[in-house]
Amino acid sequence: MVAIVAYFAAGPVGLGTVVASFINTGTRILDGITDPIIDLLVDKTKDSLIFLILLN
Repeated sequence: MVAIVAYFAAGPVGLGTVVASFINTGTRILDGITDPIIDLLVDKTKDSLIFLILLN
């Protein structure tokens, strides 16, 4: 999947491969930070389904 995103970003979008890699790395770092926070919030709520509905 990473290769497809890098190919698309370098081709039709016109970004350089390095820029596309930085964007991809940034999104993975952000995901690594936000996932534990969301998991903690869901675990702390009594009804996690309500929290997920409110989150969307």
